[in-house]
Amino acid sequence: MARQCPVIATECKGPKEILTQDCGILVPINDATALSNAILKLAQDDNLRQTYALNGRNRILSHFNNKDLPNRLKKIIEDVYTK
Repeated sequence: MARQCPVIATECKGPKEILTQDCGILVPINDATALSNAILKLAQDDNLRQTYALNGRNRILSHFNNKDLPNRLKKIIEDVYTK
């Protein structure tokens, strides 16, 4: 996503929190059919590839940049200590 490429990932911890429906495709773990369908879907739709690539890059820049990381970590720590 950071390199402005469309993404297909499995529905596991990590990708589920990062990838949204407008920037890539999540497929169930160990589902080869779903994975092959996702690959074909992207291979056959240039507009979808471009959309996912651009939206993914924008999501990374807006939600996961180093400038925001200290504030995000601070909020997580504060949330943990106040519960």
